Amino acid sequence: GGAMVAMRMSPPAGDFVARAEAAAGDYAGSDDAVPFLIFVAQRAMGEKEHEANLRAAVDTLMKKHVESEAIVALPRLLGGLARVIGKDAADAHLRTIEQRNPVPSIRAWAIITLESNAFRQAKLDSADYKRARAELMRAKGMLTEEPDLAAYIQGMIDEREKLAVGMPAPDIDGVDLDGVAFKLSDYKGKVILLDFWGDW
Repeated sequence: GGAMVAMRMSPPAGDFVARAEAAAGDYAGSDDAVPFLIFVAQRAMGEKEHEANLRAAVDTLMKKHVESEAIVALPRLLGGLARVIGKDAADAHLRTIEQRNPVPSIRAWAIITLESNAFRQAKLDSADYKRARAELMRAKGMLTEEPDLAAYIQGMIDEREKLAVGMPAPDIDGVDLDGVAFKLSDYKGKVILLDFWGDW
């Protein structure tokens, strides 16, 4: 009946940050340093004593590796790092990646990360939503060689626009317990309770 002590979601970074920094130093100037710098940024997030390490890792990634294909994880990571380095700094880094990195999927992830909050939170008829949607469509247009990521972006748009409160439900077809085929649209105008569940 007493209060429980909160448990960490991940183990403390401990000396792993220092070891990763040393490894990044061993490979300084090459793309082999990037995974270690990304590790430092990920592991140091949420640990005040390692905040300076996180900032140094991001600074090195942006100054020395912004044009590298090895920074594929950085645009998504910057979305979470905004709490530590500040939203303005994170957004500036994302814009730099979008402008300077030659890899379309990395540029697209920078745009997705930049626009995701406005896209998910703005009203569908607002200027903010329309601008964010246009940016996502621009990112999708970059992905001629990345159909899965293009489909992910289209899925974001479809989810927001087709599954929004007040929108008609997408038609669903299936077979009922008696083996009779049905479609959701057969019940248009009637009150329906849909119960989605899984047995995993």
